[in-house]
Amino acid sequence: MKLNRTSAFRNSAFALATLISAAASASPAMLPTGPFIDTTLHDGSRNGAVGTLSADGRYAVYDIDNSYFAADGNNVAVRDVVVYDKTLGTVTQITFGDADSYGATISGDGRYVAFTSTAMDFSARNKSIHVPDVGFITNPGPHIYIADLRTDLGRVTTPATYTMVDTSTLDALADCRAPFPANPACSGGDGPASGPFISQDGSYVAYASAALNVDGNLHASDAFNRVFVWDRASKINTDITPWFNGPSDSPTLSADGSQLAFVSAATDLATSPRPADVPGGNIFVWHRATGLFDLVSANGAVAANGPSWSPAISANGQWVAYTTLSNNLDPNDTNAQPDVYTYDVASGKSYGVSVTRLLGDCKDGSDQLGGWKPICLDAAYPPTGGSEPSISADGRYIAFMSASPLINQVGDRAACDQVDRNDRLDIYVADMANGGEVTLQTMLRDSIGKLWATPNGESRFPSISSDGNVISFETSNSAFYLKDFEKIADPLYTGEGAPKVLLIEGLQRRPCP
Repeated sequence: MKLNRTSAFRNSAFALATLISAAASASPAMLPTGPFIDTTLHDGSRNGAVGTLSADGRYAVYDIDNSYFAADGNNVAVRDVVVYDKTLGTVTQITFGDADSYGATISGDGRYVAFTSTAMDFSARNKSIHVPDVGFITNPGPHIYIADLRTDLGRVTTPATYTMVDTSTLDALADCRAPFPANPACSGGDGPASGPFISQDGSYVAYASAALNVDGNLHASDAFNRVFVWDRASKINTDITPWFNGPSDSPTLSADGSQLAFVSAATDLATSPRPADVPGGNIFVWHRATGLFDLVSANGAVAANGPSWSPAISANGQWVAYTTLSNNLDPNDTNAQPDVYTYDVASGKSYGVSVTRLLGDCKDGSDQLGGWKPICLDAAYPPTGGSEPSISADGRYIAFMSASPLINQVGDRAACDQVDRNDRLDIYVADMANGGEVTLQTMLRDSIGKLWATPNGESRFPSISSDGNVISFETSNSAFYLKDFEKIADPLYTGEGAPKVLLIEGLQRRPCP
């Protein structure tokens, strides 16, 4: 059945493709499926989604399950942050604390890593590290830290010092911001901090915190999450949500920190259109130069009527990808599931990324929506939307996870909708300069050429490099890292491996089987 789409929406889609195509580089070369590179060398590894890859995709940062023997002889389970070097194939552990470190994000050149930690002693398991301030912090956190990896002959090195990011205003006066404070009586933020994101140039770290002492103007009634931006050069925190009437979190920064996208449940922003009061909040973008805010979870004058989350802003600050449960931003969004959208900061318009792909015919229709490619969809496998987007530097490529059978149609060949029928989360990439064409990334091909999409386990939380050519993701699919995949190339196989972080090197392009 062919779909009726308005000419207005067709023109909008065509305009989107034109906007991105004008600045986009040439498409990556078509590569065979894989390779899937095991970055972790550890079971129980987890990806932090956006911001976990360096700009060129060489370095990936993630968390691993670890343990150590404490002084009392007890074995203590902890999470640690490690950095993988794709070029050298090495994994370097960068936290050795007495408690969990996690949620890391890495700068564009791979030099700086920001992360969350409840550790009070970063030298507990590595005596070459000296961080005298951490042991004297009176507030248990979690706190946000930044580590300078300072590469040595092209290799990642374990940092010698860690600098606390969420410091109090009094700590600043006491010089507790430095790695070696003159005054050991440092308090740190008096509320939990989370969700750090470092700008590509390493100059800024954005994070959320419920602390009242990071901003000297806050009172007890303001005790909910706010978004702060820490300047690495000045060691000063700026509260960008000082007067908001609701909590804010999940910040992401443009390459130079001039724009910041985040989630907020606040409704008192002076913005047009006015944000709807929805559970969980809306997506906003803050402009450093003006101090003004735009409502991202909107399409022109229409504000989203459902909650939105997981923003990812492009390096150039022009595009913001996000997830929303609203159903009023696209006339075709009728699946009652979360979907991925991308917002153009310049025009104030949002475009469906996973929405329109779910509604295409398996035949014909290549001229619909200004050239957007139709998607094969089997009625037995209803669309389930998409979520957790990550976006390339120019906004052209958007990676996301979805359990839908979102296989792009290349030619009018039968059974093209029968590849991804696993009802599990897989990783997809939409090429917005190619009419929003969506391709499945987590796939394997056996020796006779048959494709398998995540035959066991699930793949989640993608992070895409600036050029869109490298993707990291977390997966429990053991097939990706078994040497002999064909031993389990069976769609009925249900065994799942422990979570691992993998890389796909080269954007996958797949002909119709």
